[in-house]
Amino acid sequence: ELYDKYYFGRLKDEILFVHIEYLSIQNHLAQLYQSTDQYDKSYAAAQEAKSAAQGKYSDTDIEYAIALNQISRLLIKIGRYDEAVTNNDQAIKIMGDIKGNEKNIAYASAYETRAILNASFGFFDEAEDAFDRSKKLEGKSHLTSKLESSTSIEEIASLYLEMGKFSDTEKLLEKALKKYESSFGSTTRKLVKPLIEKSKYQLISG
Repeated sequence: ELYDKYYFGRLKDEILFVHIEYLSIQNHLAQLYQSTDQYDKSYAAAQEAKSAAQGKYSDTDIEYAIALNQISRLLIKIGRYDEAVTNNDQAIKIMGDIKGNEKNIAYASAYETRAILNASFGFFDEAEDAFDRSKKLEGKSHLTSKLESSTSIEEIASLYLEMGKFSDTEKLLEKALKKYESSFGSTTRKLVKPLIEKSKYQLISG
């Protein structure tokens, strides 16, 4: 409603794609439309975001790669997996070509996206490899606080569950539970999420 009143009603024609807020506005619109099941509008906004990123940054700029990865995440949510792969591949290539970029948390985020994509295609081993790569890069990051949310094993398991891949879901959750309990003990809070996902799995699978 606020976007209808203020953005589309007053500002849309006044904000050029080179405006500092244009890219973030389009990303937010894409997420908003996705959350309300307006997938065509979400896709259009994601495409606008990509065009804005292309106009604002060079095709070797880290900021452009970050934008591509964000767009890839949006495309996953609306089921545009092939396009998400294209954007994610490009983002990872740009980031990989930048010297010293292994210390940038955005690089870890790009591999998190790769893990989600591999899981969505059912490539279990590749998803695990991308997940491990992401965690290694995250550990190298010079940032003390993580600016972007991490993709955990249980989140990939949740994706498998949604796809009806019950066997893979069980394997991932058991791996997560064993890993966390072995590393942090049987009372660690890290067990909460995989236990919740395991409960969902048992409820759905019977």
